[in-house]
Amino acid sequence: MVWCNADSLRAACAAAGIEAVRAPFPGPSECPWWRPDREQVGDALGLIRELGAAVVHVNTLDCLPWALRAARAARVPVLSHLHLPTTADERIWSGLHQVTVAVGVSRFTLDWVRADGASSRATRMIYNGVAAERLEQGDATSVRAQQGIPGDAFLVVTLGSLIPRKDIPTVIEAIRIAVQAVPELHLLIVGEGEERAGLEARTAEAGLRDRIHFAGDRSDAGAILRDAADLLVSAARSETFGLNVVEAGYFGVPSVVTAIPPHREIVEDGRNGLLFEPGDPARLAERIALLAADPGLRRQLGERARERVRSSFMADRFVGAFEQLYLSLMSRPRWRNGWLGGVRVPASYWRLLLSRASGRG
Repeated sequence: MVWCNADSLRAACAAAGIEAVRAPFPGPSECPWWRPDREQVGDALGLIRELGAAVVHVNTLDCLPWALRAARAARVPVLSHLHLPTTADERIWSGLHQVTVAVGVSRFTLDWVRADGASSRATRMIYNGVAAERLEQGDATSVRAQQGIPGDAFLVVTLGSLIPRKDIPTVIEAIRIAVQAVPELHLLIVGEGEERAGLEARTAEAGLRDRIHFAGDRSDAGAILRDAADLLVSAARSETFGLNVVEAGYFGVPSVVTAIPPHREIVEDGRNGLLFEPGDPARLAERIALLAADPGLRRQLGERARERVRSSFMADRFVGAFEQLYLSLMSRPRWRNGWLGGVRVPASYWRLLLSRASGRG
């Protein structure tokens, strides 16, 4: 049963034959977990009891305060699924350390939680998985012609929202440098966001309007990787999981990505992709040129990337891991899911109290 306020998720549920709750969704909490909104908690508790829910799976810290209190009151386990970077204040405010288990989409996602002093028994790492049937959909064999890209061009693709942390300016500058060594080089930027106008202006200023192409949002990103891309690039300065890197690897497309921790969980430099330090367009340009000049290396990196993805990052592995986790949570004695099961006080709570006490002093 899915309860959300996202029309796109509701539509996906309907297409998959999954029921979505039509009751009004409480929405983000404005109160911390120890002083939650009573109406939000009441709405959630009523639904949990009406449905006879056995596990509550929460996908955002914004809604965790009321979901946590409702699940505890109903004495059912509550799972928090961490998809984004979190701050210490967010983790304390949301009640993250009071959930039955916190699941991270990467080891990096859980590093902050464990640094707070969380028990390893209260955390679990389950990598995001890619669904082959979704990635394989569509036909992008004409995308080069649509974008005015020559058929024999060496095409670099970058996927993602056009927002500051993705650092697309570094990719644009790298293309400006690399095109001197790779005359057939083109870049396709797939995605939308607040920086698009500025990026288009930067592209024009660099004299690259015939080399850099903006495709906007596309529902066939997998098909573009399969049918058109020679190389995937990501200059992201911050991620929690490199889904675009995994999607490229599924099709055997090699990647050149920043050496941030989540990327290093997927890419081993020189084995199944190449790494560069964030904000270094010269190094990125060098690595692009290296792969453009060496089809054998591209093929070798791509094949190893495919092996890595198909052994570790497929949807069936993801689903199986959650199925086992749900079964484990449902086998717990109910009393352990209520407040009698205990309130956790990790080291981060004491650090916060001490810092505020010293500030008042």
